[in-house]
Amino acid sequence: MAIIKQKTPLAPHYIYAQNLSELNRIQEPEYNIAIHRRQPISPIVHFTDQLLHTSLKSISLKGSAEELAWKFEKELKAQGLHSKQGYLEFLDDIFKIINAFGRIIKADTIKLYFAVVNSNMCRLFHTDINDLRLLCTYRGPGTIWVRNDNINKKCLNKESNDSLLINPDQTENTEAFDITILKGALHTSNYTMPVFHRSPSIEETKEQRVLLRLDTGAFLSELS
Repeated sequence: MAIIKQKTPLAPHYIYAQNLSELNRIQEPEYNIAIHRRQPISPIVHFTDQLLHTSLKSISLKGSAEELAWKFEKELKAQGLHSKQGYLEFLDDIFKIINAFGRIIKADTIKLYFAVVNSNMCRLFHTDINDLRLLCTYRGPGTIWVRNDNINKKCLNKESNDSLLINPDQTENTEAFDITILKGALHTSNYTMPVFHRSPSIEETKEQRVLLRLDTGAFLSELS
């Protein structure tokens, strides 16, 4: 009788966190993406919907978690958004996310970017040349990412995405309100490869996204 050798299943390189605190497991070497699934919060949905009908200027800030909190609040007030319905709930959610990220990275400086996005931005699958990045799409489709076993490692250094995915139909995506932390190439405890991901295509459907991004230190890649 022939003996059939079975392949050992790959250990998961992704984790679905039950809460903000569990996102800290992204620091474990075997994980390159951590996702905290959340249901939309009604007052915040209302607030972010209103942003689409304002001339919101993108907000770029850096500082400690504590500094970012008051700087961000100051920016929103300067743009006249503090009177919008759902503002306080939105601000409280942002503060919680900033503080959680600060506890995870244990660094002095966080970079924040907040904007209404109308373009496809990063259309190709890529990895970030950074340490850790947090993304939360408050409105619109979230980031698209790929499991490690769907990456054709022979095509990693090619400019085209045509042959990078073994099965182009097998991709994962985050939803609105999900909090996602991506591990980049500069992370010091990377047992796995950095996570491949890209921005959703929204130009064709005229969709808009309300996006929060937090970064550690210096980074060389664009928004996701």
